Amino acid sequence: MGFSSVVDPGFWMVYGKKKLDVIKLSSSAVRVRGWYGVSRSENVSSEQFRVGGQDLLLGAWEGDDHDRNLWRGHGLLYNLNTVEDFKQFDKKALAVSDCDEFRRLVSSGEIEKDPSLLVRFFVLSYADLKRHRFLYWFCFSAIVRSQVVEIGGLDSLELGGQVLNSMFVDRDSRVVCGFYGVLDNGQRLVPLDQVDKARLTCLLFIDPGCDGKSAGWPIHNFSYWAFRRLGVKKVRVACIRRSYEASIVVECTECDQENIRGWEANPSGKLGPRLMDLSAQMDPEKLANSACDLNLKLMRWRALPHLDTEKLKATSCLLVGSGTLGCSVARCLLGWGFRKLTMLDNGRVSYSNPVRQSLFTFEDCKNGGKPKAAAAAEALKSILPGLDVEGVDLTIPMPGHFVTAATQQQTRKDVETLRALIERHDVVMLLTDTRESRWLPTLLGAKYNKLVLNAALGFDSYMVMRHGAGPQQQEQRLGCYFCNDVVAPQNSMKDRTLDQQCTVTRPGLAPIAGAVLVELLVGLLHHEMGNQAPAGGSVETLGSLPHQVRGFLPMYESSKVSGAAFPQCTACSQKVVETLDESGFEFLERVFNEPNYLEDLTGLTLLRNNAMIDDLLMDDFDDFDQDEGGLL
Repeated sequence: MGFSSVVDPGFWMVYGKKKLDVIKLSSSAVRVRGWYGVSRSENVSSEQFRVGGQDLLLGAWEGDDHDRNLWRGHGLLYNLNTVEDFKQFDKKALAVSDCDEFRRLVSSGEIEKDPSLLVRFFVLSYADLKRHRFLYWFCFSAIVRSQVVEIGGLDSLELGGQVLNSMFVDRDSRVVCGFYGVLDNGQRLVPLDQVDKARLTCLLFIDPGCDGKSAGWPIHNFSYWAFRRLGVKKVRVACIRRSYEASIVVECTECDQENIRGWEANPSGKLGPRLMDLSAQMDPEKLANSACDLNLKLMRWRALPHLDTEKLKATSCLLVGSGTLGCSVARCLLGWGFRKLTMLDNGRVSYSNPVRQSLFTFEDCKNGGKPKAAAAAEALKSILPGLDVEGVDLTIPMPGHFVTAATQQQTRKDVETLRALIERHDVVMLLTDTRESRWLPTLLGAKYNKLVLNAALGFDSYMVMRHGAGPQQQEQRLGCYFCNDVVAPQNSMKDRTLDQQCTVTRPGLAPIAGAVLVELLVGLLHHEMGNQAPAGGSVETLGSLPHQVRGFLPMYESSKVSGAAFPQCTACSQKVVETLDESGFEFLERVFNEPNYLEDLTGLTLLRNNAMIDDLLMDDFDDFDQDEGGLL
C-alpha cells in the first residue's frame, strides 16, 4: 500500500519561519526526518509516516531523542519558490536520482552502519506565506525488485525466546533499530553488520503495515539490500507488528526487472500533491504578527541581507508628541518592525484632527475628545494587536511657562515622569509643535546619552535631524536642535494668532518628514557607533546618515546640513547637563520661571554683548567727518 504522510501543523510553522530566515530563495535540499511505528489497531487503513516541527531543525538526521515505539526515516525537503516551479519540477528524475543514491549507500556498506537509511523520503513544497498555505507532495522512494509472498505466521519460523522477547516484551529498551538478521536456527538476533549468510534463518524488520497478508512498504528497500549485499535470490523476512499473532512471514524472490515507486496519493486517491491551509487554524493575533513581519523578512532575501529585524523589534521608542508628526512616525515604525512604542501627549483629539492625523477617527473626537496619547496607542493596538504600546498623558514642563506655588508639585511630578520615560527608552523622538516643548526632552536625552531624533515642520518645508551623543560621551559631537540658537527657548504661544498657534502645514509634509526620520533611525541602529556616527557616514545598503535633512516642498528639493555641538548650547552643553545633575528640580524651576537664566548660565548673554561691541567697532564712522555743525 505504501506510507501515508501525517504532517503536524507545527512542521509548517517551522518551515515557514525557516524559509523566511534561512532557506529564502535557495533551491538546495534541506534535511528532515520522519517517524513510523507498528500499527496499534487492526482498524488502521494506512501505514502512517509522521513528520513534526522538530524534524526540520538543523541536524535533523542526528540525535536519538524519540519515542522508542517509533523508527526513523531520512528525508529531504525541496523548497520551490513559485507554483510554476512546483508544476514543472521533474519529479521522475528526482525519484531516479534518489534511488541512485540509495544504490550507492547499499554498495558502500553504509546501510549496515545506519539501517534507518532503508526508509527514505523527500518532499516537494511550495509555501504561500502571505496566505499561510503550503502545497506539498511526499515521495517514499523505493526500488521494487522482488515478488513478495506471505508464507505464514511467526510460528512457521520457530524463533527463539530471546528474539521474541526483544520484539514483544522488551522492545522499548532493546530495539533501537528497525532492521535485523536472525541467525542460528532462530535463536540469535543481530544487527545488519553482523549478518552471516551461512547462519541466516531470516531477516526481520518492524513492519508499519496494516494489511494482514502483505508486508509494509520498507520491505522493498530491505529486500533489495539483501539481494545485493548477501548475494541471495530468495530470502524470508519476519514482519513484526503489534503482536505475535498479527505478525507475518513473507518470502521475497528477486525479479529480473525493477521499478522505482513511492509518490504518495492525495486524499482523492490519485497521484498528486496535497494542500495544508493553516490560516483558519492560526490565532488571528499571531497571524497578524507573522504577516506584518513578512515584508521585512523578504527584504533580507535580496535587498537588505544584513537587516537586523530582531534589533528593530527590541528597540523601545518614545514618541514625544502624538499629533500630525507622531501619527505619521508611529505608522512608519510599525512598517519597519518596531514593536515597543510609547506615545506621549497632553492634548485631546479634536474634530479637526482625524483628516490630518492618521491614527484618529471621528469617534475619538466625541464628548470632548479622547486623550491623544491613549487614543493613538489604542489605534496602533487595533492595527497590530501584538504591539507593545502605551499612551502617556503628560504635560511637558517648558521654559517660559511659569511654575507657581500651586503648580509646583504637579510640575515636579511631570518632570520625574518624563525623566523616567527617557531613561528607560532606547530612542527619543521629538515631534511636538512648539520649540520650548523640546527643550527638557533634549536635555534629558543628552544626560542619558540617548539616541534623539527631531522633526519640525514649516508651512511648506521640514527639518529632520539627529542629536549627537551626550557631552560626557564624545568631545567632537554633532549639535542638537538648540545648538544654532543664541537665545534661550521661551513661550512661543504667547501673543499668537490662531493660525500661528496651530500647526499650519501642507498636508503632505508630515508623512514625508516622518518617513525621513524613521529611515534615518533605522540606518543609525545599524551603524556600529549609533548616536556617535559621524555626519555623512553610511550603512551598507541603507545609505548615508546625515546630521540634518532640510526639505522644501515647493521646489521638491532637499539638502543635507551638518553642524557641531555649540559649547554654549542651552540644552545639550556640558554646563547645562552638569547643573541639572547638581541642582535637579531647583535648576529646572529657575529655567521655567526666569527668562534669561539659561542665557546667563551658558554664557550666551556675554557672547551676545561681546558680539554687539565687535559689531560697533567694525562700523564705518567716516560720515562723522562731515560733521559741519560741530555736534560731536
